[in-house]
Amino acid sequence: MKMMMTMMIMMMMMMMMMLMMMMMMMMMMMMMCDDDDDDDDDDDDDDDDDDDDDDDDDDDDDDDDDDDDDDDDDDDDDDDDDMMMMMMMMMMMMMMMMMMMMMMMMMIMMMIMMMMDDDDNINYYY
Repeated sequence: MKMMMTMMIMMMMMMMMMLMMMMMMMMMMMMMCDDDDDDDDDDDDDDDDDDDDDDDDDDDDDDDDDDDDDDDDDDDDDDDDDMMMMMMMMMMMMMMMMMMMMMMMMMIMMMIMMMMDDDDNINYYY
C-alpha cells in the first residue's frame, strides 16, 4: 500500500514537472513572439518618422534612409539578442528554482504520507 501511494506521488510529481516545462516553453515562445512584434512596431515608427522628415526629398533619398534604418535595426537586433539571452538565462534560473521547490514539496509530501501510514498502522494495531 505504501509503495502504491509513493508511486502515485511520484507519478503526480512527474506530471507536474512536465506541465511546468511545457508552460515555461510556451512562455518563452510567447516572449520571443512579443519581442519580435515590438521590434517590428519600432521599425515602423522609425520609418514613419523618416518619411515625415523627407517628404520633400526624392524617393531615392528615402530608399537610402531606409537602408540606414536597416543598419540601425541590425544593431538593435544585436541588443535584442543579448536581451533574449538574458531572458533565457532568467527563465532557466526560474525553472531550476521551480524544480527545487517541487522536489522539496515532494519530499514533504512523502514524509507526511509515511507518517500517516504509520499512524494508521498503529491505530490498526490498537
